[in-house]
Amino acid sequence: MPALGQNFTMVAGDTAEIDFSIFDHAGVPLDLTGAKIEWQMAWTASTPALVSKSTANGGVNVTNPQAGQLKVLLAHADTSGLFAGAYYHETKVLDSQGDVATAATGTVTLLPALIKS
Repeated sequence: MPALGQNFTMVAGDTAEIDFSIFDHAGVPLDLTGAKIEWQMAWTASTPALVSKSTANGGVNVTNPQAGQLKVLLAHADTSGLFAGAYYHETKVLDSQGDVATAATGTVTLLPALIKS
């Protein structure tokens, strides 16, 4: 079952590291050893991704596999061209046994930046 309501706020164009802890349906940390993880951000769940990060492209780092902890790395360029507003985000995990799970969903509130770098 996904962790719903994993909401966060950031300023457009800021560099950010977003931490997640992933749990199974019983509330036990999901072992992420060997897992492939993808994180995406879009206007809504039914629109194309505007930002896509994964373990394959280096945008998601598993920081403590046995504790189910990971970090999504956002660079300046990922959000600097986006409008301020509320965006949907989602994390999917493909574990080492081939099981797929939506691990987290929520809202990213993107604030406008006065100073453009």
